[in-house]
Amino acid sequence: MLRRFRNSWQMPQGLRRSVHLHHNDATLVVSLHGVIDLPMAEQIGRHLAQLTAIGSPVAVHIDLVDATFVGETGPVFLPVAIAARSRGIHLTAHRADAVQRASLQGLGLERLLQYSEEPAAAAAGPA
Repeated sequence: MLRRFRNSWQMPQGLRRSVHLHHNDATLVVSLHGVIDLPMAEQIGRHLAQLTAIGSPVAVHIDLVDATFVGETGPVFLPVAIAARSRGIHLTAHRADAVQRASLQGLGLERLLQYSEEPAAAAAGPA
């Protein structure tokens, strides 16, 4: 469960302002903030895929309402979607706008994730 990686669940120093992580034993909740360019999106995607793989959550929720992507959302979601699918983990994109959804659909990721208009923080339950 997520307890196995309590010390490694934080994002690398350069991403901490843009990526906030919350978790309990079954759920990893990620909220993205600010402008996210391609190199940053790739780094976020790799790190979240690693957390998904080693933490074995039941569900991963990524909230996009406060994020502005310069380019595609795919570099964040594709590595996480692959890691989640291989482990039977549910992946949900929260509050994605029309452009973000079109980017994800263009990559065929709509088959690997669900969408929600609710804040992702609600998915984590009580603290």
